[in-house]
Amino acid sequence: MKLLWFVSSLEQKGGGERFVLEAVHALRAQGHDAHLACDRLAEAASFDGRYDLSRVICTARPFDLRASYARRALNKLRGAVALARVVRHLKPELVICQSEFDAIRLYLLSRVLAFRYRVFVFGQMYQFKTDITRYSTVFRRHLEAIVASRPGYRATVTMPPPKLPTLTWAINEIVSRLKYRAVRAADRVFTVSTQVPMVLGSFLGFSTMTVNATSTMLINH
Repeated sequence: MKLLWFVSSLEQKGGGERFVLEAVHALRAQGHDAHLACDRLAEAASFDGRYDLSRVICTARPFDLRASYARRALNKLRGAVALARVVRHLKPELVICQSEFDAIRLYLLSRVLAFRYRVFVFGQMYQFKTDITRYSTVFRRHLEAIVASRPGYRATVTMPPPKLPTLTWAINEIVSRLKYRAVRAADRVFTVSTQVPMVLGSFLGFSTMTVNATSTMLINH
């Protein structure tokens, strides 16, 4: 099978980076025509040369956390155009991502380019302080219960939810609805944690399944 795995960032030694690099390696070992693409690439993600990054397709999209929310959203939208070029060139049978935000791009592009996509959910919506989609009207109605279910979230989630500037609020509402639709529209949704289905699946309204992070399960289910 020809498939494309997309991640926004492949710039550091981290669990997410190791996960995708190991998965793509395993897929290739099984005979799949697996490709890896990202917006940003750095040598650190090679884990001191353990992984060969020479075949990674980098769209070279910049990202500045200091930029306004509106500018960051616009940059992500432009990134969808760059990713579309990659998809048109490769014509993969399946596209995979491991972020709810990245799923938005796949959702929008799949409407035009007609490909299947699958999503790994790691629960970043509550782990990262910079993710404000949890405060949108789509997700905030369950926010208190979600935070209560995992004490560690109290360090990253502001309660009660903060009041956002009008423009940021409006863009955040659009982004949140796209995230909601993107995950629900995926061909399959996977997680490698027993916590994520309980936290996310209960209020996103989709059925997740806990699987081992193996390419066999990814392709065959």
